[in-house]
Amino acid sequence: MSITKTAGKELQRRNIRNEIIRRGENGESFLLYMETVFEFHYKKTYVRTWWDEQLAQALMDVFHGVIDRLVVSMPPRHGKTERVVRMFGSYIQGLRSSLKIQYGTYSGTLSVLTAVDTKDIMESEIYREIFPEVAFNPKLNLKEHWKLTAGGEFLATSVGGSNTGIGADIFFGDDLLKAADADSKARRDEAYNFYNSSVLTRLEGLKAVILIMQRLHEDDPAGRVIKLGGLAEHGGLWHELRYPIINEKREVYKYRNTQVIREPFTPLDPVRYGLDFIEQQKKEMSKVEFKRQYMQDAEVSEAGHFKREDFVYVSDADLPEMYRYILVDPAESEEASADDRGIPVVGKWTDASEIVKTVVLDGKYGKWDVYGTAEQIISLMLKYPDAPVLIEGAGGGLSLVKVLRREMLVYNAKAQAQGKPQVSNGITVFKPDNQSSKNEGIKLMTAPMEHHTLVFYKFMDTAFMEQMEKEFLKFNPERKSNTDNIIDPISKSYILPQCTAKKNLPLKPEQVQRRKKKGKNGGWSKI
Repeated sequence: MSITKTAGKELQRRNIRNEIIRRGENGESFLLYMETVFEFHYKKTYVRTWWDEQLAQALMDVFHGVIDRLVVSMPPRHGKTERVVRMFGSYIQGLRSSLKIQYGTYSGTLSVLTAVDTKDIMESEIYREIFPEVAFNPKLNLKEHWKLTAGGEFLATSVGGSNTGIGADIFFGDDLLKAADADSKARRDEAYNFYNSSVLTRLEGLKAVILIMQRLHEDDPAGRVIKLGGLAEHGGLWHELRYPIINEKREVYKYRNTQVIREPFTPLDPVRYGLDFIEQQKKEMSKVEFKRQYMQDAEVSEAGHFKREDFVYVSDADLPEMYRYILVDPAESEEASADDRGIPVVGKWTDASEIVKTVVLDGKYGKWDVYGTAEQIISLMLKYPDAPVLIEGAGGGLSLVKVLRREMLVYNAKAQAQGKPQVSNGITVFKPDNQSSKNEGIKLMTAPMEHHTLVFYKFMDTAFMEQMEKEFLKFNPERKSNTDNIIDPISKSYILPQCTAKKNLPLKPEQVQRRKKKGKNGGWSKI
């Protein structure tokens, strides 16, 4: 093949590539742009990670006006500034050179350096090849503040800096809080006040905000805006992509109608920061800092409403006869995708004191779709054949009931053929309580926990027990959204009229003697 034909084919390939990039249709267009800049400007090969496509699509959704609030949290040195500011910022000003961007971080120096890098990309040969019509306005062409001839603008500022009188279609907030200042309320307030007074009042056009950061505190800028505005999945403002450096269990990362599955122990960036690096960081950092900065878990482990000392665990010898219930809080939507779910088994009774006592006997916790949930319920039905199943009729509850009844028929047919026990537990669908919030229901368990009339069976499923304890200890009634996949259905045993207690059962002589010796609070033994 002649040199002329080879050059012609290469030119054709580049023209096709550039045309796809210029269309800017979706996340794939952006990733192609990023790979091209890496190849021809950085002289490096861009290696995609397992989450790149999801992040790229979310960013392009901001550009296209599909969403206008996005939080991206990931560990240090994992390329969040590179992807979101240098690459995405330069890309969208090429797609729409009238776009106005403001970029802020906790440090004025860092803001300027990132702006210089972004401008360097836009002045590169490959950028001019892709976007030949983009030109800088000579009247304002500074390293931290420039305008384009088509009206676009880029301003780099910082917390405490000035952006008076300058509007923005999109604001990039990149680590508005310094890690060393995370525990300072004054610094957290300063960062949020900058966002609230200097950013929100300057938005125009797209009126979009993208916050990228490592989580540092539950009240850091990302935590505070989510607390006030809520998450989109719960009807709020903010879409959140949270990527910890490692995972111990199989996890599903959802964004709008897409999801990414992450198998256990998959590093966020396996090429640059593998398992050896992660283990080294664990050894050298404090547990709190590693949890915050690398695992993106800024929540306090104990909020103080439910106290660790009020957990009382009991054994079979401590339990009388009781009525038992399997409580199911279905997924909030009718989608078939897997979701976090908890299915507790609760027992209730009264003794001569006429005080209702409750024990959490067992349960299941995990990520299941509707069929997986039905399978878990059936396993509990077999274990507790006298326990009716109570399912809330909200969200995907009715769909779950249909699937559960069908799966029971399938199971019973197989059990009959094999001579095994069949499931015959009753199923009741209860109406959701639209008058009270979940938090109000969960708070009903406060007094029973303190007085030890709500206790826990020490031999329940281990994974369920661990998650249940975490949810109780983290619960904060002042937060709009708590992790309550287990404790919310447990609280239904204090609300539903169907959850009655077995009454006035006489205690066995040996139980009476044991409780007299143990004394206060009904004699429950703490473990």
